[in-house]
Amino acid sequence: MTTRQSRKVHRQHHVARFYLNGWATDDQLYCLRSNRIFQTNVRDAAVQRHFYETRRLTAQDAAMVRLWIRKSPPQGAAALQGFLEMLSVWAELRATLPRALAAIRALVDHLDAQVLNAEENFHSAIENAAAPMVEAARAGDLGFYTDDARCIHFLHYLVLQLFRTKAVKEKVFRLQAEQGGYDLTNCWNILSHISATNVGLTLFLERRRRTLTLLENHTEVDFITGDQPVLNLLHGQGDAYSPYYPIGPRAALVLSDPDVPCPLSGRPLTAVDVLGLNRRIADAALEQLFAASAEPLGPFLLAAGAGA
Repeated sequence: MTTRQSRKVHRQHHVARFYLNGWATDDQLYCLRSNRIFQTNVRDAAVQRHFYETRRLTAQDAAMVRLWIRKSPPQGAAALQGFLEMLSVWAELRATLPRALAAIRALVDHLDAQVLNAEENFHSAIENAAAPMVEAARAGDLGFYTDDARCIHFLHYLVLQLFRTKAVKEKVFRLQAEQGGYDLTNCWNILSHISATNVGLTLFLERRRRTLTLLENHTEVDFITGDQPVLNLLHGQGDAYSPYYPIGPRAALVLSDPDVPCPLSGRPLTAVDVLGLNRRIADAALEQLFAASAEPLGPFLLAAGAGA
């Protein structure tokens, strides 16, 4: 009999499903993909079969991960080493299972499930902790940001939504192919968690100098989101991070640069502001944009005859 721990999650979301529910009515939201706008169920949005399946690391892969850990802030070293162990052990155990144990079907099923689900389960735990804070923000309450225990979890979640996506994974692999260098295919899932933890820790240490701003949208244009839901508004400006995160058609979050007020705060948003932020989301997306209705997706359809 298949146990709960041995059940395999085959369809895995690279954008949190609870987050996409912020644009859904009766589990339906609008999607722009391949130059076509259509309604879809949230369960079918930003999902890919076996997206988080872990791979067995070679000795060189493990050395690469340890190099990233050594170059990371020492405050997070224990957590980063934990990612290496958590996300590599199951594939290693499965690949090296002695023949006698490989005959035990329940054990093999459990290991196969862990290879497939270990990272998926970790994301689910992070999302479950963050969901009440995202819901509070949607209701206008940012009190969690001044509570250190909740703030560190929220910032980790926020930055992970930048690094976990299919869009970032494919960009990393494309740059690697273009520029040469070490093949990160086997270890990117671990490196993405290391990157997210390092950036999240930096944001947490700077939390007194950064303002979390709720952008309330009272214009005629809804916020959209996409399969790259978190943007760095300061992308291209060295190591600077100012995350932008739409959390529904009427609300978005911006974490300011240190000691610099959010330029969109202190005044009502205009439709031009919202269109500009939506454009940033559209430019960052890999395959899919999402909205609560078809209208805000219309500006991002290609011109007729331009191709899919």
